[in-house]
Amino acid sequence: MRIPSMRSKLLLALTPALMMVLVFAVACGAAPAEPTIVEKEVIKEVEVEKVVEKEVEVEKIVEKEVEKMVVATPTPVPVDPNAINTRDRITMLTASYGNEVFNSRYISSDKFGWWDLLQERLIHAEGGIELGGNGPISSFSLTEDNQGYVLNLKEGLTFHNGDPITAEDIAFSLQWAFDEEAVSRVRQRIAKIIETHAYASGDNEVTINFSQVNTAFPGYISDQTASGGSAGIVHQAAWFENYGDAAYEADPNPSSAGPFELVAHLPSEEILYRKWDGYTTRPDREYAFNELSVRLVAEQSTQIAALRTGTADLIPADLVVLDQILDAGGNLFFGPEATVIWINSNSCSDDQPPQAGGAGNGLDLQGRTLMCNDKDIRYAMAHAINKETIQTFFGGADVFHIKGTAAVSPSGLGFGPGLDPPAYDPDKAREIFAEKGYPDGAGFNYGEPYQVWTWPAGASAPRIIEMSELFCNMWETELNIECEVNVGEEVSIKDKQYSGAIPGEQLVRSNEHDYDVGSKYKGRFGTSSSSYITYDPSIEEKVDILLAAITPEEKEAAYYAAHQQVHSQLWDWAPGYLDAPYGVASDIIAWEPYPLKADMSALHTIRFAD
Repeated sequence: MRIPSMRSKLLLALTPALMMVLVFAVACGAAPAEPTIVEKEVIKEVEVEKVVEKEVEVEKIVEKEVEKMVVATPTPVPVDPNAINTRDRITMLTASYGNEVFNSRYISSDKFGWWDLLQERLIHAEGGIELGGNGPISSFSLTEDNQGYVLNLKEGLTFHNGDPITAEDIAFSLQWAFDEEAVSRVRQRIAKIIETHAYASGDNEVTINFSQVNTAFPGYISDQTASGGSAGIVHQAAWFENYGDAAYEADPNPSSAGPFELVAHLPSEEILYRKWDGYTTRPDREYAFNELSVRLVAEQSTQIAALRTGTADLIPADLVVLDQILDAGGNLFFGPEATVIWINSNSCSDDQPPQAGGAGNGLDLQGRTLMCNDKDIRYAMAHAINKETIQTFFGGADVFHIKGTAAVSPSGLGFGPGLDPPAYDPDKAREIFAEKGYPDGAGFNYGEPYQVWTWPAGASAPRIIEMSELFCNMWETELNIECEVNVGEEVSIKDKQYSGAIPGEQLVRSNEHDYDVGSKYKGRFGTSSSSYITYDPSIEEKVDILLAAITPEEKEAAYYAAHQQVHSQLWDWAPGYLDAPYGVASDIIAWEPYPLKADMSALHTIRFAD
């Protein structure tokens, strides 16, 4: 659908009630202060009366699922009462399952790694940031020519069925995620760009060679990156040698190696995991629950009702309903730097190669020079956006931070001074427009409305459509141009973007931050970007340097230089980033979600009250 923005000299006005909701914020990892709960007691009584019917609906759904589900009989897990307070089961609600695939080969961007609890990440990052040797790979090092890595497998590890994990399994797992049929992020950001070859080079050793240096590789097979970015451990012998590829693809859990086993999967309704008592990879990680039920519940009001009645323990929290979560008796935790608001212009560069059925070389579909081909224009439009208004729109300075770029935030590799969004300066924006021949917006975009594309986002970045309208309103107000917001399905809009069908037009979306964006930059601005955003040889040169950097000092300097170059060109940018909120049951007193991830990560850090 198309939503024309209002031609108004006034920015979006927030109602007093909405402002009360938006300004509310809680520090990361901290339970809400008691006075906040007391203030909302009257609202609590009203809310109970309003959601009674939805509570009953939730109970009916649970009963229906139990009747339909075929459940494998799990091996009982002995619980040490003296260890930690343990729950038999916790229930997590999600508004989207993605493609419901448990195989890292076929996952590119799902927010929660449904396979992750089963297949295991090869390398573990402490706190989700620092790469270490506590995962299945006990250590790793560059090959002598620096064009590959030697991975050392921890001894004594087994799959769920008791078979030992071998170097051959690890080598196969890497190639399984890298080959041409895979859609994994390691395929998209590494193997699609450079040739790879993994093989067992010893009893507990795997070597992977690249056709060119890529020191970002370890991060992409770790839990340092977002859920869809890694390669899990695949049991090669048990399935491929006996049954072939088709059998593995048909069975989501053909003996994996992660901390949990799959007990049952009811498509589009519930996924049930049970803790595996044979998990020895990370003895330091103590999960305080024996079973995890992940249930699909799209309606936010139903999620909150489930939290109130105790039928849910974790829910994604929309920033505008934080007070409702407290009223439901829940607590709040935040994942820091989880979601970036991402604005990008498409196929704008003079160097952009022509695309099949699309534009190229900085021209639109009619052969006209794109407005965004001019860096000054790109900066003018960024200067016309009031970042503080966006901050208020999302809930205030405690949850929305005017800092960082579209790709890097303070926790990211190479972050440094000068990488914040362009300042709000409407006078400067108008001055640039006049200098470029568009005084008071006259003649901009050939007299046609400027197009903005977006789609409904998840709870980690709510109200993206409304925010896109707010952007349009600001451009109309400050620059006197016409602007339209186009809302559609995520898949179809991405197809338009990747095919060059919306050249020069703006895309507004949310995205996760990454710690290491080396390979992501290569895909966005390098030689493979003809189907992504904008090719820029000045950025690609910096990216090639950072991908070849070896020492920590070299990497910091090279990444910072690349960030500066990306920021200077402003092909894409961000007004800031959000800390992702989660609503949890009242007895969950501790949880430390990983930074830079818009998913419910680090579940092993959850702790319960006595």
